[in-house]
Amino acid sequence: MKNNQMCAIIVDELNDDALKPLTNERPLGTLFFDCKYRLIDFELSSVVNAGIRNVQLIEDEDKVRSVFDHLGGGREWGLDAIGSYQYVNYFQDSENKKAAGEKYFDNTIEFLEKSHTAYTVIMGTRMLCNLNLRAALKIHKQTDKPLTVIYSRTDADEIATYDNILSFDSLGNVITCDEFAKLSDQTGSFNLSMNVYIADTRWLIDALRKGQQMDAPAQLDDFLKAQLPKPGLAGGYEYVGYLQNIYDLPSYYQANKDMLDSNKMNELLYTNQRIITRTRNEVATYYDRHAKVKNSHLATGCDIYGTVSDSLISRRSVVDPKAVVTNSIVMPNARIGHDAEVHWAILDKNVVVKPGVKIVGTPDNILVVPKNTRVEANLSSTEEEAN
Repeated sequence: MKNNQMCAIIVDELNDDALKPLTNERPLGTLFFDCKYRLIDFELSSVVNAGIRNVQLIEDEDKVRSVFDHLGGGREWGLDAIGSYQYVNYFQDSENKKAAGEKYFDNTIEFLEKSHTAYTVIMGTRMLCNLNLRAALKIHKQTDKPLTVIYSRTDADEIATYDNILSFDSLGNVITCDEFAKLSDQTGSFNLSMNVYIADTRWLIDALRKGQQMDAPAQLDDFLKAQLPKPGLAGGYEYVGYLQNIYDLPSYYQANKDMLDSNKMNELLYTNQRIITRTRNEVATYYDRHAKVKNSHLATGCDIYGTVSDSLISRRSVVDPKAVVTNSIVMPNARIGHDAEVHWAILDKNVVVKPGVKIVGTPDNILVVPKNTRVEANLSSTEEEAN
């Protein structure tokens, strides 16, 4: 059933340099997670679990093919049904219109007006969580403020320098929103903005119209951050479930490895809110009688003849006889050759490791092998550091 209360805007991550080469050709939102998911699945699932069917995506036009390949027609999320509405806008379009002196928020305003909803949720793709938007909307309705920002109490070592930290007054109003790098004390835990907002739609439309007349930031998340400290304008909703802030390679690696902890996996994936991804009709993974698999997740369509430990292996990957994979993330269509070894590494799609080759990272320096690479010589973190 269509929900007329909320529409949604999902803003894919633009600041992804620290995740390269994994984000050379794809946005952060379509990075693989736990063998079969993509990161954007969690935002889309939160949206459709709340009954929302009007969705706008804001993407990098240079990397949008990966998004379309994953979403297809939106059938799995129910976004292909009659009455659903999908709309795509691009970061570059807003920036170019602003530079040309044109009305750069008009595409988003048009989407909001056509949605005919009282409230709008705006979400980034960097905060991995399973968010109950119905509960957040209930809190938003109880306030007299047009904007609510969702935050989580987070330790300093899980915060990026450019993340935004919130403070509140005794009435629950946001009073400051500062970049973490600018804080004088960077120890302890902080109110980390999750880049998720719930806004009264009519207020948001009016604010965007005024903003583009006053040379406000062209990117929606930057625009909303600038609104937060205005007196009495914004309140907060604290999220207390599993959260991983994915802003660099170590945090992405750790998020995947967290899924090998049954408590964290259940907290993220097996709540009363299901996580939806694109379905694939494939055969089950084949395990040879000599295969050894311990504390690992494997997707469908794989062939396992060697040893896999403390790792995550995505669809249609092959681990040949006497090959060893430990503490690694292997994306789809990889092949680990006979007697090869992969330790503390991330292998992107279609990577082939030739027989006998060793890829050896460390817990503090995870080796990343780019998409479509054929690895024919040994790789190690110690050699990379020396170079």
